[in-house]
Amino acid sequence: MFSFSGTYHVFIDTKGRINLPSKFIEVLNNRYNNTLVLFKIDDCIVIYPEKEWEVYEEKVLRLSSMKKNVRDYRRIFYSRVQKDCILKHGKILIPQSLREYANLNREVVLLGASTIIEIWSKEIWDEFIANNDDKFEELAEEMANLG
Repeated sequence: MFSFSGTYHVFIDTKGRINLPSKFIEVLNNRYNNTLVLFKIDDCIVIYPEKEWEVYEEKVLRLSSMKKNVRDYRRIFYSRVQKDCILKHGKILIPQSLREYANLNREVVLLGASTIIEIWSKEIWDEFIANNDDKFEELAEEMANLG
């Protein structure tokens, strides 16, 4: 297994930790290390393996800092990042500020999305699917036309 995939329902403990599914841990152990980066976007938290985050961050760093919109983007971009999160005993701690941003309460949904893992509140994920699942075929055709 070389990528993250699947949908899993898990619970946050009282300290704000979640257990990652064994399939996700297997990918981390075989392809990455246990250092992760958390990023908030689209009403969810995205977990990047450190190596994947560095690829994404490099793109941001190549943008010209002489442009104000780039400087503004970087400010917001870096304010959304929590670096150096460690997977320990199959668990990851989600800081309180990120839990509040994504409205993560007791039950959450983990989505494997190739090189990243997304963490959604169950309620927000259910709403997203209810509003978007029927668009999948249309989106798939649109994506096919990009390649």
